[in-house]
Amino acid sequence: MTSCVSTQKYNLLVQSMQRNVIEKQQIADSLQSVKSKLEEANQKEKQDNKLKGSQLDSLRDKYLDLQVSYIDLEKNVFVQNQEFQKNKNNFKSQLAQRDSLLSQIISQSKELMAENQRLSSEIKNTYLPANSLIAKDSSKIIKLNTLQSNIYEQIKNFIGKEIGLEKQEDKIRILLAHQLLFQDGKLSEDGSFVLSMLAKVLKNEKDTELTILNYTSQEEAEKDTWEIGMSQFLEVIKTLNKNGVRDNQFRQISTSSEVAVYRLEILIGVK
Repeated sequence: MTSCVSTQKYNLLVQSMQRNVIEKQQIADSLQSVKSKLEEANQKEKQDNKLKGSQLDSLRDKYLDLQVSYIDLEKNVFVQNQEFQKNKNNFKSQLAQRDSLLSQIISQSKELMAENQRLSSEIKNTYLPANSLIAKDSSKIIKLNTLQSNIYEQIKNFIGKEIGLEKQEDKIRILLAHQLLFQDGKLSEDGSFVLSMLAKVLKNEKDTELTILNYTSQEEAEKDTWEIGMSQFLEVIKTLNKNGVRDNQFRQISTSSEVAVYRLEILIGVK
């Protein structure tokens, strides 16, 4: 009986020890697993810290680079601002000078316009005298005055050194300088324009008679001045005809080298 109990206790003790061994092994395995995981976690933490440290160093370097760039940028902005202020002041000074010059030009223009109006009025009064001639035929005087006024309106911008306009007894006398009419012996653009302006008036005056005198050079010994004069005549008459002046309005044409001034004279009479 006693022996049986002891054997039973022994078996129970063995079973308990086996369970303990198994539990110990399980705990040991668990510890090993936890240890492995802990080591992995530590290793990962070290790697993460190393990576974070590397990233942090990179960020520090970038920050330093940005600081340097920012300082350089501030310097550039300062320099550009100084240059801008300098240019701004120069621009203001130039604007002030321009405004002053513009004011002077406007003032001078007004003075020139006033002087031009005065001279135009003086010239008009000089070349268009009311009742300057006493003639028996008052209708001719009226026609001449009207014709002279119309001619003046057409060529007034040219009257001066190159064109003269005056009344001479019972005729209107127009003096045209060669330097205006001709260029290299040919009719110039200005000459053609002036003649067309004269023709614009004369083509509507059927009762007019034209006498044209052309004075050529006395010094051109190697050239036939008569041929030069006639060539110029032909161009003048051709231009007048082209712009409406009829052949029956020409009374006389002639060329001469008796005067030193090269000019063309047109005498306009009223029938």
